[in-house]
Amino acid sequence: MSQGWISLHRKIKEHAIYQETRKFSKFEAWVDILLRANHSEREFIVGYQKVKVNRGGLFTSIMGLGNQWGWSRKKTKKFLDYLHKEQMIAFKSTSKYTSIDILNYEKYQGVEDLESVNKDEKRTSDAHQQHINSTSDAHQKDINKTSMAHEKNTNNNVNNENNVNNVNNDKQKKTTSKEGYSQDFEAFWECYPRKIEKLRAYRCYKQRIKEGYTPLQLLRAVTAYSQKIKKEKTDLRYIKHCSTFLGRDKPFVDYLGGGKDHGINSKSIEEYRNTYDGIGFKL
Repeated sequence: MSQGWISLHRKIKEHAIYQETRKFSKFEAWVDILLRANHSEREFIVGYQKVKVNRGGLFTSIMGLGNQWGWSRKKTKKFLDYLHKEQMIAFKSTSKYTSIDILNYEKYQGVEDLESVNKDEKRTSDAHQQHINSTSDAHQKDINKTSMAHEKNTNNNVNNENNVNNVNNDKQKKTTSKEGYSQDFEAFWECYPRKIEKLRAYRCYKQRIKEGYTPLQLLRAVTAYSQKIKKEKTDLRYIKHCSTFLGRDKPFVDYLGGGKDHGINSKSIEEYRNTYDGIGFKL
């Protein structure tokens, strides 16, 4: 059956099967681009320039895509050129980043399904209104006879429930705030070969930054680690969790090129500011 469509959740990228070390097919690479695309418009700062990424677009690099797909930089660039030629994407590459816009993005978002959901919601609302309107007069009289004490008790219950809801809402806001990821970390995470427990990894990442390591150093470490894994064809189960790679034992320092004392100095920080400047990375 070749008609119709299915919904594919972005969280599938966290599944072990998706994360299996392999060379992507062209189809897998295309699906990966669709999964990476933004749901809404976003802006990034590159150096002193603001870059806008549209809905259906993504902010990445040819190197990052190549690491994810198991492709060379040349093959990755040729594939993007092919998608552009077929009018599937528009893209722009600079020395620091690559921005991609998926053409006809709405075709992949299930507009028909959204309309169906809206219709279902309207039917539910109409049915609920009918039920309210059909309340009998006798029942209404019973409601009017409700005692003042009961009404007061009800009001107290409502107030208590509102207080609980306010506390829960505050907790939810705090959780959302804690789980926001910096753009530096997103660039790092995109290159990491095993994407699991992202929040835990981010906490370790922030701790290493607090200790004086720069985002550029961590990005170089994960790039070297990814290349080693690809070269040795390491099985997925033997690839370190990102939180382990950035953990207390700091195995990432082995990929900095200078040992445990490498990189926490003014020269590397200045290099980060000049070449990385808070977002993106050189290809």
